[in-house]
Amino acid sequence: MLQFRRFLLASLSIALLTSAASAAAPTGEKTLPTVVLIGDSIRMGYAPIVADMLKGKTHVVAAKENGGDSSRVLANLDQWAIAEQPAVVHFNCGLHDLKMSRKTHKPQVSLEDYEKHLREIVDRLRKGTKARIIFATTTPIRDQLHAKRRGDFDRHESDVERYNEVALKVMKEKGVEIDDLHAVVTEAGIDKVQRTDGTHYLPAGYQALAKAVVKSVTKDLPGN
Repeated sequence: MLQFRRFLLASLSIALLTSAASAAAPTGEKTLPTVVLIGDSIRMGYAPIVADMLKGKTHVVAAKENGGDSSRVLANLDQWAIAEQPAVVHFNCGLHDLKMSRKTHKPQVSLEDYEKHLREIVDRLRKGTKARIIFATTTPIRDQLHAKRRGDFDRHESDVERYNEVALKVMKEKGVEIDDLHAVVTEAGIDKVQRTDGTHYLPAGYQALAKAVVKSVTKDLPGN
């Protein structure tokens, strides 16, 4: 009799634990492939749209924090991407790297360090995950509009082009896919989709960027 009671108690405990685990982790969430989006405020603008477009197809993970420059991405790579063990990582850094100090006339991250950081980001993602990696090019700047912004730094389209050129070289050498968001903005008509701060985007701009991101990340996912 005592043994039977112990058996009943053990069975009840297992049932309760199983029920709690099921409630904490919905089946749909566990079966969907995870897509990680990394980037600065531009990414923060299109990420919610991407998540909505991919609802029920993928589990989209995008940090609440601004991704900032390449050194910040490196410092948070474990938390933002590797810990998620995603199927796809779509990342960008550049707009913060190329910020030019109005006082020192030096970039926040030199072109040489930017290249070094990009290589390290790709290497760490490949070592720590089995994810398909996609690099998104840095979006355009309209110099005259950006120059009107208050602050201690400038941005220039010529630097966007230089940093993108280095990024494309690294990604080509590493065999990393490219999502050319710079071209997306240009083709959409920058004056039609970009805000008057010369950096960020109107709803139509973020919609165009989100569509490009969705197309890029779902290319080889099952069911797409």
